[in-house]
Amino acid sequence: MIMYSLYNNFVVFSAYDKRSRLDSAFYNMLQWHCNYLKFELGGPYLLRQHASALLMAISSEPCSAKSNHMLSEMLNKCCSAWFYRATRSDVTEFSQTTLLSACLHVANWQIQRDEYKYFNEFITKYLRDFLLSASFRKCVNQLITSSVILRKSGDRRYVHTPLPNVGAVLLHEDGPQLIIPQAYSVFLLNTLWSHIELQMSRSHVAAHKPLLDALMTPPIAETFVQYLTLLSNNLNHYLCSNFYTKIEVQFVYKLLGCSELLQHFNSSQILQLVYNYLCCLGAEHILEIEQLFERIIFNTQYLNVSESALSKWKEIFVGLAQSHYIVVEPSNLSLTKSSHTSAILTRDWPYFFFKIILQNFIDNAPQKITVDFSERDILEMTLTLVTELEDSSSNLKIVTPTEELMYAMTAFMGPESEFLNEEIRPLLRKHLLRFYDKYQNYTFDLDKAVIGKCKFESLYSLFVDHFQATSYGDELFGSLVLVPMAQKYDSKWRRRMWSDYAPALCYLNCDESLLINGLVAYLEPAEQDESLIKAYALMLNTNEVRVGTIPYKIAKYHLEHFKKTTKN
Repeated sequence: MIMYSLYNNFVVFSAYDKRSRLDSAFYNMLQWHCNYLKFELGGPYLLRQHASALLMAISSEPCSAKSNHMLSEMLNKCCSAWFYRATRSDVTEFSQTTLLSACLHVANWQIQRDEYKYFNEFITKYLRDFLLSASFRKCVNQLITSSVILRKSGDRRYVHTPLPNVGAVLLHEDGPQLIIPQAYSVFLLNTLWSHIELQMSRSHVAAHKPLLDALMTPPIAETFVQYLTLLSNNLNHYLCSNFYTKIEVQFVYKLLGCSELLQHFNSSQILQLVYNYLCCLGAEHILEIEQLFERIIFNTQYLNVSESALSKWKEIFVGLAQSHYIVVEPSNLSLTKSSHTSAILTRDWPYFFFKIILQNFIDNAPQKITVDFSERDILEMTLTLVTELEDSSSNLKIVTPTEELMYAMTAFMGPESEFLNEEIRPLLRKHLLRFYDKYQNYTFDLDKAVIGKCKFESLYSLFVDHFQATSYGDELFGSLVLVPMAQKYDSKWRRRMWSDYAPALCYLNCDESLLINGLVAYLEPAEQDESLIKAYALMLNTNEVRVGTIPYKIAKYHLEHFKKTTKN
């Protein structure tokens, strides 16, 4: 027992002695930097980088470790001195912002250790003075021009033809995408925001209120508002998945949590911004996704849906994300890390369960999903959610018009044929009328292949087969079958319908109000394809189309027009 006690005491004293010697080394290096480091441009940037690394090394010590008041005082002295110089000189170089960020990281570490007293003067005087300075305003103004996730990107492999034995020359926007600019202020701003959040969580009102007020001064707030506005339309989702943009993605989340900033936007703009941002978050951002779902996407303040329905839908999509995208830490130590993490939510995530319906239809077998959800529930949730999202934000585009047409078709392909349910039909009718009205002057690109999705031609074949088998001549179903048969589209779609799917024509009909641009879109310009004219004549002569139906009116009009032109 005595030997065990002596061993324990030896270990404790040994560890304390090592930490004491390490603190002494840290103290001496900090003192040297405090005396000789030149913060302003012109001084060696390597020294500023070394000082940053030193501060990060010191603050990596566990918060529970015994404090060293001499080291803490030296940390306060260094941070105060460098922020004082930053207040009086331009902060335009990356090593400068990195050093200031490291100083704030040390301040956060000291607050977490309950050593706020050592940094009280730094926070209330030097940090606040810096936030009110012209130097900080210039630093913030660089946010938009230096942003990585606002850059445009493209496939650069074939931009320039390679020279013999040299390779292609890449310049400007066709050059490497992730060269961090010299004036990249995101690291500093992100750490600054973390500092204010920490102060708020510790109820240090006297400390965080002046800092937040300084950040919300008109020139600073205006830049943040402009930055968020650009993100709502120009956010580069591909670059957001890169390892080097993680800090900026985190910073955007902090801005979205600032109620003082969101006051500058209306609900429509906030919804569009948050929706676009959600579609770039990876598996490590499950918590952020859940919180944005609760605060914005599934909130009665933004969507005109009952609170109970929104709460149910939120749980469904959060559960889906959590169960399908689980972060698994590597089992062994590694010096490498994947540079890309795929986004959890694709652009069309509200349509996720429609994809399940289509996959079940193709496989002719039920597919396991993470929630017990009926076809009726899927139709009600998806159609209502999509409609409310787009109506609440006019600039929010979930999918392309052609993809929206394909998803509208998928709604009729469920195994339970819920489109015949009298309680679901009004919702489907409302959705289709809205869709037809929105795209009455639009020409769908029926031949374009959508990445990651089936071609329209393949889906249309399945759709018409399903119409013949289960529609019972339903006019909502039939109105979608008729969409590619308009005269402005390639005649191949009409030929296919009047030859390969001729038996379906006897059931096909709908009210003219369900036709995009009305019946005239199917009559003008007059048909010129003689094979189609023959098909029209055959179907009329054999009474394969019912009198008064849309196919009957189409065939009769074009046949009579053809006869008139041939006589003349």
